[in-house]
Amino acid sequence: MKIILGEIVKKILLILLVAVIQNTHINCQTNQQDFPVLKGSYFGQKAPGITPVLFPPVVLQADSLWFWHGAPVFSPDLKELFFVKFTKKQPGTSIYYMKLENNQWTMPQPASFTQLNSRDNNPFFSGNGDTLYFYTARFGGSIAFVTRNGSSWSEPVKLSITLPAGKRFGGQFSIATKGNIYAELSDGDIYRWQKVNGSYPKAEKMGYAVNSSGYEFIPYIDPDESFLLFVSDRPGGFGKNDIYVSFKKSDGSWADAVNLGSRINSPEEDAFPCISPGGKYFFFNREGTKGFNPYWVNIKFIESLRPKE
Repeated sequence: MKIILGEIVKKILLILLVAVIQNTHINCQTNQQDFPVLKGSYFGQKAPGITPVLFPPVVLQADSLWFWHGAPVFSPDLKELFFVKFTKKQPGTSIYYMKLENNQWTMPQPASFTQLNSRDNNPFFSGNGDTLYFYTARFGGSIAFVTRNGSSWSEPVKLSITLPAGKRFGGQFSIATKGNIYAELSDGDIYRWQKVNGSYPKAEKMGYAVNSSGYEFIPYIDPDESFLLFVSDRPGGFGKNDIYVSFKKSDGSWADAVNLGSRINSPEEDAFPCISPGGKYFFFNREGTKGFNPYWVNIKFIESLRPKE
């Protein structure tokens, strides 16, 4: 009996110790004074060249509790950052927010409009930064948006967008400067919606230059709609999922998608392509031992992949 009780006590103490360690990790970022000083654009990180490098400083890298579900999304003036945390203990995604104030970044906090450990992801700024779109499980699973209200954001509003019969949003989308939307749907293909009088009445399935017999998802459209980045598990890639690009041709059609190559795609999973405001850097996520972290690289290499007409 004493042996059994002793083992029970040991297990209880172990559980308490783990809880203390987890709480210590969480609490170390609950006070701005305890958060490391991060200054300047892009956290003061050295700009990358043509080889991808890990983007976030150590304090913002994936750990035993969470990892990045998407690349960092900066406001047009580079003074705000929204990113998505995938929590491991209670699986779910929530949108977090940081701001550059007096040249120093505030610590990450849940965005005012997010639901913790729910399914909020894919934050996406409008061209002027006054509207922020995101995917949410609310409204039956849809794209929603919030608008600036002084120094805060409005309540989420469901975007008026029509889905094909029997299809659901896959959770990732992108919006061009003209307002046209590119999104993944539940059938594993990418669709396009043209903005008509503030709404999106009809979905157009992208052709075979983009969609294949594999699974295509996580689209990112160039603001001018000159090229489309997306992720696919089609055969012939370098890893589990690879990032591809399709360029729009002069006649408005799309060129056959090409793999971004071994510079970007690895034997692991590479996903969540995104371009910085101003189009200078290319961000994407790569799978590691603790989950996904974002990498960045100079975007010049993308144009080198454009086919000659």
